[in-house]
Amino acid sequence: MYIARPMRKSSWLVALTLIAGCSSTPAQPAAPSSAAVTVIAVTGQDLLLVGQTETFTATGDAGAPIAARWGSDAPSVATVDSTGRVTAVGTGTATIFADANGIRGTKLIRTLPNFGGDWSVFYRALRCEASGDFLRSGSCDSPPDTMHLTLSQNREGISGRFHMTDDWLSYLFTTDDLSGSVLVDGTLSFTVTARFQYDLLIENVRFQLQPTGELRGTFEQVWTGGSSGRVGALRYFFELTRATRVKGG
Repeated sequence: MYIARPMRKSSWLVALTLIAGCSSTPAQPAAPSSAAVTVIAVTGQDLLLVGQTETFTATGDAGAPIAARWGSDAPSVATVDSTGRVTAVGTGTATIFADANGIRGTKLIRTLPNFGGDWSVFYRALRCEASGDFLRSGSCDSPPDTMHLTLSQNREGISGRFHMTDDWLSYLFTTDDLSGSVLVDGTLSFTVTARFQYDLLIENVRFQLQPTGELRGTFEQVWTGGSSGRVGALRYFFELTRATRVKGG
């Protein structure tokens, strides 16, 4: 009579090991651990115009994008949402930061007003200085009082066209010689040179963009003899009374 004997414990272990080895799936490589991040780089433009938006990125040690908590130290200048989308809302500087695993990456950006577009400008004289033939002619009595500006802005650089009119003439001249820049404080400064019957220089321009969207500020016009042959100069000191953007921006 055959009597079955209990299988030895060691035999059971060998059998289970063989079964497990046959049924297991290949080991998968471990996913990169965010805990391994020791440095975060924040990339994006270093200058944005007010109203402009750009999505910034945060990368770790290996240069791969990482999930991070975004923020701005100056939300009145630039805001950033949870995806890294940065929007310039005011003039100044702001530090955009990305946090992950106790590590912070930062990027300092500047923001400037956007002066691009077509502007209709009205102004009035504060005072006038004349010398030579201009002093004798009494030219301070009738300055032009309107102009049209077409401005293009590339970062802080400004270029464009200047068109002048006055109360008596519907058209005086147009020039493409306008060039200047937006200063760190957001002030627009440019010069214009033109040759007409007289030579004209527009300088010491200090325009600022208001929250209402209008320009405010001052500028000077200097007229000299040009083809008229007059000796001396005529300098007007103006302030803007109304300047609105009619197109673009």
